[in-house]
Amino acid sequence: MTPQEREKKEKELLTLLEIEAKERKKLAFRPQLFSQQVKFIQDPRKLKAALCSRRAGKSHMAGCYVIAEALKHPKSTVPYVALTRGHAKRIMWKTLLDLTRPYNPQVNLTELRITLSNGSDIVLAGANDEATAEVFRGQKFPLVVLDECASFRGHFREMVEEVIEPALIDMNGTLAMIGTPSAACRGLFFDATTQPTSPYSLHRWTILDNPFIPHAKEWLAERMAERKWTQDTPAYRREWLGEWVASTDSQVYAFSRDKNIAKGIPNKLDYVLGIDLGYDDETAFVIIGYRSDLTQMYMVESYAKSEMTITDIVRKIDELTSRYGTFTRIVADTGGLGKQIAAEIRKRYGVAVFPAEKTQKAEFIQLLNDDLRSGKILISPIEINFIEEITALQWDEEKEGRFIEDPRFANHRCDAFLYAWRESCHYLAKPPDPIPPAHSEAWYKREEDAFLKQVERQFEDETKQEEFLI
Repeated sequence: MTPQEREKKEKELLTLLEIEAKERKKLAFRPQLFSQQVKFIQDPRKLKAALCSRRAGKSHMAGCYVIAEALKHPKSTVPYVALTRGHAKRIMWKTLLDLTRPYNPQVNLTELRITLSNGSDIVLAGANDEATAEVFRGQKFPLVVLDECASFRGHFREMVEEVIEPALIDMNGTLAMIGTPSAACRGLFFDATTQPTSPYSLHRWTILDNPFIPHAKEWLAERMAERKWTQDTPAYRREWLGEWVASTDSQVYAFSRDKNIAKGIPNKLDYVLGIDLGYDDETAFVIIGYRSDLTQMYMVESYAKSEMTITDIVRKIDELTSRYGTFTRIVADTGGLGKQIAAEIRKRYGVAVFPAEKTQKAEFIQLLNDDLRSGKILISPIEINFIEEITALQWDEEKEGRFIEDPRFANHRCDAFLYAWRESCHYLAKPPDPIPPAHSEAWYKREEDAFLKQVERQFEDETKQEEFLI
């Protein structure tokens, strides 16, 4: 390298360092942070957790934190991770666009990536299962922020300990977990924020500490009066005091490990496939089985994956059909683009997908809960992800009437399950009639009735398909 080239290189490097120093110094978002948020960001511990109420400003703080670290470490990658990419986008994308505007960012909406002038990337990601969590393996980060940690399922501990923590070693990075308590009171986030021996540095604050909501105290008092809450009401303590309080009153589904885990799956079942369509959020498949002589129905298998194309969905249906035989019914969520997707599957691939019954969802959840409480629904014990989801899902305490599911928690498997359950005929089950002697009058009557029922069902299916395709 010539002296002139060396001098030019040194000037370029000096210019870059000056720009970075100015950007770090001005940190335009600093006045938007209050003391509890600043203490969390400045805490030197490499493992730390923030346990907060709703509207405490934790996600806004997370946005500021990832930007600060991205500016501090040129050409680095700083992930913000929620349950799914869809969740991450809804929570953080607009906030990051607003906060990074002073830093002349390059924005990639497809990849949910923001590149700053120093070459650092801030990426939004989801980690709703073991497969999606694998994208972090083998990378290196100065900081990883995990948001709404109480909503993650059973794979969360393995993801953190085996994938994310090793990715922090190279840069001596920090893992920051933040969230609001859930009714389930289990998992890594629960342990990290409750166990005296936890390696995580714990920070806590609530909406009452947020100076940007100065009327919070009066608002909470009015809300408590409207809901008839007391200081001991579990929902109030969880959502607005940030305390772990176990209860079943907020759970959407009345699932019980004692009543609803199957000890075995019977043979010769009739199977229904329920599908909840998504893209950024998961597409979920749930198979239930029932038999005319059994009062119980069985949830035998579930599967969920994000970013599935129509071809991927059809391949999955074919795979499940090859293992379970022809389904008595395949039903799919046809809201939004679902109707077009289901119609395309039928026209292009010849797979009979019917629109799922979605009316009166809250009322049918209550009917399904009656089946759960009476032990009429049994779930395969190996369906860990489904069990984790149905256990964690709770009503949104911010919505009046408590009949809206909390968007912080995954519900795609549960929705597919509800669609399939509404098509199940286990409630009509009765002990089989004795088989009459062959070719007797009673035998012919039995054969005739069975044939007529088959024709009626076929006619009903064809009529519904025609209505659906119009």
